[in-house]
Amino acid sequence: MKKSFAHFIETGLRNFLSYRRLVEVSNKLNFPLVSPLTSSIQITLRCNSRCSYCNIWKLGENLRENCGVMPLDALDKIFSSLRKLGVKATSLTGGEPLTRKDLKDVIYSADHYGLSADICTNGVSLTKDRALELAKAGVQCIILSLDTLDPEIYQKLRGVPFKFAKRALTSLFYMANEYPSVHATVNCVITRYNIGTLVRFVSQVSEYGKEKISIILQPYHRPPPFSEISRGLNPEMTKKVCACYRDILPKELIPDHECKSIFEKEIQELIRLKERGFPLKNSESYLRMIPDFLFNNRLPQSFNCLAGYSGLVIRYDLKVLPCWRLSPIGDLHEEDLTDIWFSGRYTERRKNMKRLRCHGCMLLCHNETSFYEFYNLIYKS
Repeated sequence: MKKSFAHFIETGLRNFLSYRRLVEVSNKLNFPLVSPLTSSIQITLRCNSRCSYCNIWKLGENLRENCGVMPLDALDKIFSSLRKLGVKATSLTGGEPLTRKDLKDVIYSADHYGLSADICTNGVSLTKDRALELAKAGVQCIILSLDTLDPEIYQKLRGVPFKFAKRALTSLFYMANEYPSVHATVNCVITRYNIGTLVRFVSQVSEYGKEKISIILQPYHRPPPFSEISRGLNPEMTKKVCACYRDILPKELIPDHECKSIFEKEIQELIRLKERGFPLKNSESYLRMIPDFLFNNRLPQSFNCLAGYSGLVIRYDLKVLPCWRLSPIGDLHEEDLTDIWFSGRYTERRKNMKRLRCHGCMLLCHNETSFYEFYNLIYKS
């Protein structure tokens, strides 16, 4: 009944309002008038890097052979459910997606249901052949997570040799030349270790990529409380997650307040690079929010979170989350995705997110306003 009502209203308004505007109206009414356009699916927990700000790789090392890897038949059902709900784009995440040898089959399956698929990779396994394989399978975007071009800092942040990043960047550029329709992007996480080098980083990647590789920046996020992360896990997995979680040391990644003014000047210079045509895809408003969030874990008072309406997350165990940093709101083993989306539980969670009764985040998938230009394009298509 709720879905029918939402569909009726959406059909009447979609020719007059943009997707962003419809999401804003949904937020004010506390009711989803439009379907979420995007989804993130954790297709594996395995990872082959040792990032200092994630530590999911420690969890993966302790897993049994098939544990933490979402089966293809389960993914097929998920893609079907997403399409039924109205989702048009999905991000395949992990862990590290490229640890799956059948990743091209996952992309084929998403494409079969009319879903635009992208992957975010650490690049350790990204070769020219693998990049072309994914492009041929129908991937729409490959996002390389890369925070620095300094080999020593890269080794400290990622725990693997810089040669993998160098090969991945070369492979990404090669794919961008061979398949111009596939978006090539570098995502840089800002920590104390790369502040002061970001302008040079953007300039060098831009020069190397010859405008065929886009760049997006986002600040490091302090991990939410363990109670939030572990909610919904079975006792065995809770114990493993706890062991990994204890080792995350956010203080090592958060910069000292003494360099905040230096970083604010760097943000100004990055905005100037963007104005000059460098392929930095962040909006100016997002860039200006980064310093206060990174140093003080604080969002503007006027900040309005729309994450509860524009996207959703499906964890490796088929739990449904409204945001990566929140606990599950439903289980696809027990409920239909559409029923979860329109449930009273989801409504209450959206209200709390709207009031920022959460840990706060600047995750790009929901909070980068420039992304809504893309969302509106796929919504109208």
